[in-house]
Amino acid sequence: MASRLAAAILAFHRQGKKDAGILEGWVCKTIDEEDYFESMAGEILPGGHRFGSAEKIFSGFNSGYEWTDYNYPVPDSWHNKFPSGAEIIKYLPSVAKFRSKNPDDLLIERRNAEYSLFRKIEEIHVLEQVKAGFDSVDSFIDLANSVSNRRKSRSGKSLELHLETLFTEQSLTTFSTQCVTEGNKQPDFIFPSCFAYHDSDWPSERLRMLAVKTTCKDRWRQIISEADRIKEIHLFTLQEGVSCNQYQEMRSAGVKLVVPLSLHRKYPEDIRNELISLTDFIEETKALYDVKE
Repeated sequence: MASRLAAAILAFHRQGKKDAGILEGWVCKTIDEEDYFESMAGEILPGGHRFGSAEKIFSGFNSGYEWTDYNYPVPDSWHNKFPSGAEIIKYLPSVAKFRSKNPDDLLIERRNAEYSLFRKIEEIHVLEQVKAGFDSVDSFIDLANSVSNRRKSRSGKSLELHLETLFTEQSLTTFSTQCVTEGNKQPDFIFPSCFAYHDSDWPSERLRMLAVKTTCKDRWRQIISEADRIKEIHLFTLQEGVSCNQYQEMRSAGVKLVVPLSLHRKYPEDIRNELISLTDFIEETKALYDVKE
């Protein structure tokens, strides 16, 4: 049994309507292998799957995961220029009504809504080019790569922006983003501030770091050297489960997982009680710095 979750690829060979005559399977063993696979198939988010012909899956235009088209109106100015992730997230409350009240559920709801709007904007910018066809294979590949890269870039950055917005709404404003630390590293969030981190008189035990990664995979190892003064690091992720072995590796390295409450059941029962919900992380951090509502 593998010690960590990874992307798995199953290939079936069928003739006509008969059952598959051949089935072959591969499991990506390294980050490089997963990156190579996603460079062809598009981003695969935690718990996501793709099923279809190889021609469709490796077209370069896959969404990465299922999504709902809420048909949000798109500002006229965005028809000419693709907006930034921050602009999209700021615009969302004017066209979307969110039912969730707690940060854990609200984050998931907002992220889904934001992706729906993103795909609507993307369609405006890309669909006509696709319908018009291509003069060469290279021109098709260029467009496919552009779409794939924009989706990947949006995915991780939008998660940081949603968290930043939620922190502020929940009166947790004592943080810095992209603070430069040792070796020119840039953690996603430093609490209570970058100034405090670089103040030698500020107690190290009153510093917090939150790294943000859509998926952990082996990339969690990258965060353990991003802030030398902080020995216990918090990592927020949407990954739907890790193995007990990988979790113990994380804990041994001083990493604590922050996971939306609805995803806790995706983790092995033995470690669920050690996971931190987003709501609890916010309340604990506010209490650490005596933040008032």
